[in-house]
Amino acid sequence: MADAPIPSPIPVPPTGENADYNPEGALGGMFAPAYIKGFAPSEQAVAAWTAKNRPISYSDVDALRMPHEWREPQQMTGYGDVYGSGRIPNNLYYGHDQGQVDPLALISLSQGGPYDKDARRNSIAARLADNQAKEQAYNARPPKNWWEV
Repeated sequence: MADAPIPSPIPVPPTGENADYNPEGALGGMFAPAYIKGFAPSEQAVAAWTAKNRPISYSDVDALRMPHEWREPQQMTGYGDVYGSGRIPNNLYYGHDQGQVDPLALISLSQGGPYDKDARRNSIAARLADNQAKEQAYNARPPKNWWEV
C-alpha cells in the first residue's frame, strides 16, 4: 500500500455564499471581479484581471516622463532695475525637473485600460535626439561678442 500514489485533491465547488461567484467580473469583464480574502478563485481572478487591465504602475508613470525641450542657456529679459534684481532668465522650466507626466499614463493607472509604453518610449527617444541636435547646433555656432549677449 505504501507504493500507491497519493491522490490529488479534487477541487471542491464553492458552497454557501460563494456558490454563484463570477470570476469574469461584471459586464463581461469590464469591471473587476469581486475580491474575497482567503477565497482562492477570487484572489486568482482579481490578479488575472489586474494584470490584463492595469498594464502600468506608479513607477512606470514616473519613468515615462517626457523630458523638457532644450533651450539656450543665455535667454534673458530686461536689463535690471534700480533695486538690483538683475536680468531675469526666461529659459526656466516649471514643474518637475525630470519632465512632464503623460496624462494617458495617469488615466490608464487610475481607470485601467490599454497603454502603449513603446510609443511613449519612442516619443521620449525622439525628444532626446531633438534636444541633442539643438544643443549641438547651439554649440557649433560662432560665439557672439560680449555686448550682443
